[in-house]
Amino acid sequence: MKTKLLVLTLSSGILMAIGLRPAQTDSRRSLQAEKLIRQCLMHLEKNEADQAVYFGERAVQLDEKNTEYHLRLGQAYGLKARQVNIFKKFFYAKKCLAEWEKAVELDGRNAEARFMLVEYYLQAPAIAGGSKKKAGEQAEEIIKMDPVRGHLALARIHEAGKDPAKAEFEYKKVLELDPQHKQAQEALKSLKK
Repeated sequence: MKTKLLVLTLSSGILMAIGLRPAQTDSRRSLQAEKLIRQCLMHLEKNEADQAVYFGERAVQLDEKNTEYHLRLGQAYGLKARQVNIFKKFFYAKKCLAEWEKAVELDGRNAEARFMLVEYYLQAPAIAGGSKKKAGEQAEEIIKMDPVRGHLALARIHEAGKDPAKAEFEYKKVLELDPQHKQAQEALKSLKK
């Protein structure tokens, strides 16, 4: 009996040391994580990278298997990478990439995370994980689940590759699928200038 009480006391102490009460349930953790990710999103909208990272990291700590939380934490790291000096950019860019890759690993149908990877692969230098080939692979996966977003991704790849004719073709494909798509309409106008 004393051994069970000692184990229970030690377990409670460890849980409290990491910020959890023994009676805290998974649903309570989920609610806390949801509140934290909303805070992360709020700070992302305000371009407040440090705060977005802080809340995003805490949400992921509470629920490591939530693809949405990894996606948003990746966005926070990406914002931070744009705000720091050249020496720290690489560090945050790699963290950003790791979070988006984790989001896709957890849910291969997360088209938004895959689109973020397309953008990352197009913008990052090879030493930081950039790759037009990887961007293309992600775009092909996106097309399978979300054709509009997939063709947008292909258009971005062609724009980055300085091939306006192919980009125009992809934007037209988007408009065939969604004639009111504002981003595709605006992109087509800018390509024709």
